[in-house]
Amino acid sequence: MANLPAKTRRAALEVLSRTTLASITERLNLAVDDRRAQVAHVNAIIRSRSVDFGDILRQLPREDLKAICTALGLDTAGRDKDPIIQRILSSAA
Repeated sequence: MANLPAKTRRAALEVLSRTTLASITERLNLAVDDRRAQVAHVNAIIRSRSVDFGDILRQLPREDLKAICTALGLDTAGRDKDPIIQRILSSAA
């Protein structure tokens, strides 16, 4: 997992839809307490020590990455995903 504090990872994940989060937890085979609740998916991802946050970000569409930047107070500029992902991973909000 990237060296982002849990608080930052949580803020980033909370802007994603439950459907997107469910897709992530399913792909990573994470145990989720209540699959109907967005927060349960966020908690499962945050709790997992084997999850690489950068890998999660690389799977997201650019629109979701920009929403994460907005939530973290980061610049949303850019057309390519890689600079946006690096901006998120470099933050320590």
